[in-house]
Amino acid sequence: MFFDRMVEKWADLPELKTTVENPDIIAPLGYGMLIGNCLPWATIANFERSLLAIKYFPKALIIFGNSAHCFKGSEVVEGAFKHQWLIEKGVSKDKFWNVGPITNTVTEAERIKHMLNTRGIMPAEIILITGQMHAPYAVLVWHQTFPKAKIALCVTPYFNEYQPEHLIILQRNRYLLFAVRVVQYEVARYISLDFFRKIKHPVFKSKTA
Repeated sequence: MFFDRMVEKWADLPELKTTVENPDIIAPLGYGMLIGNCLPWATIANFERSLLAIKYFPKALIIFGNSAHCFKGSEVVEGAFKHQWLIEKGVSKDKFWNVGPITNTVTEAERIKHMLNTRGIMPAEIILITGQMHAPYAVLVWHQTFPKAKIALCVTPYFNEYQPEHLIILQRNRYLLFAVRVVQYEVARYISLDFFRKIKHPVFKSKTA
């Protein structure tokens, strides 16, 4: 119960109370891959919320990147899973966009911005979907990447963010993950995102991945 309350307080952000009327994009953030080439609970939870969002805002575009460092070609595998999942849920191909390989939260936000720019899209309103532990850092990154956009945050429960079979090592233990998220956020408040752009989280080398 203490950990629950601590995370809830940590993720109690103004963006949770921000409302949007006509979002241009819906961004469900991904959490890499599991041993055995499966999507983590957190990714699925975020994409489930994106389905609810697209029903309320049918003109919006679901947009996402895929982790390129879990194993060789992991971005292709992850992207294919997400593509198939959205199609099976009834989302038409023109309503979502896979922007390709990313390595962390910063590179995902920046790649999404770059790919939107290639289409002449400058989002005025964004729905950002991520887990409770990740939310403060993710919001900070997205505000810096899209400084003119209004960002509404949707959080999914923190207990989806860690799994023992996760390929990204820090996402195997809730205490380690939470500690890293707190430090990550506090450091990012004072230094450039250039530092975080270069980070690749250590991964477990699996024979099945």
